[in-house]
Amino acid sequence: MKFDNQVKRVPIKLLWSIIVIASLFFPLFSFGQTAYAACSGSACDGTDPQTTSCNVNAYALEIVFVTGITQTELRYSPTCNTTWSRVTNNTSNNNAAGARVSRQNPYGYNVQNVSNLIPGGNWWTLQYWRQSGSQSQAAGYVINTNYTAITGWW
Repeated sequence: MKFDNQVKRVPIKLLWSIIVIASLFFPLFSFGQTAYAACSGSACDGTDPQTTSCNVNAYALEIVFVTGITQTELRYSPTCNTTWSRVTNNTSNNNAAGARVSRQNPYGYNVQNVSNLIPGGNWWTLQYWRQSGSQSQAAGYVINTNYTAITGWW
């Protein structure tokens, strides 16, 4: 009994074409969320981490609190190599809060960005490049009070 006559063979080129087209719609491998940022390094200085997508894989280097009022994070993006401050205002409409990020490099150049937010919700500052040898610090504060929380230098 011969089966060779009954089996239709698919040409190799057609098979590869099908695999390539299918892979466009169904990725074979997934390695987690990939960040595609609109900037990198010094090109990110003074830009919004949300609009540049630097926030996609960012994480907190340190979190500090003004008890019951704000949570302040010094955020870092490995994709863009930048830092910024993000403040979450946990109060009702009673208190407005603000955020500050500072960058200091070995040459003494200091950059700061301050961003005030309305009561409730969260907000962030612009981001700054973490050039070699520089350090960043974040601060959160409640406007019109002496309440402030400051991270260490990272």
